[in-house]
Amino acid sequence: MNAAVVQSRAAVPSLKDPTLFRDRCLVGGEWVEADNRARINVDNPADGELIGTVPDCGAAETRRAIAAAAAAL
Repeated sequence: MNAAVVQSRAAVPSLKDPTLFRDRCLVGGEWVEADNRARINVDNPADGELIGTVPDCGAAETRRAIAAAAAAL
């Protein structure tokens, strides 16, 4: 688990079950990282503090997510 996830979990004290916090993208029923492993910082708008990171998913991940959603219909 990376430091940003630990830090972001601390920033969300009202979440009773920390396993519900995800820092990946749900594509086709699987939690995945961005293909390029790049991440985007998520800052608290109130104070600018880093509260976590999320995958910087691109076109390929988006196409897979759309295809998975269409197949689920």
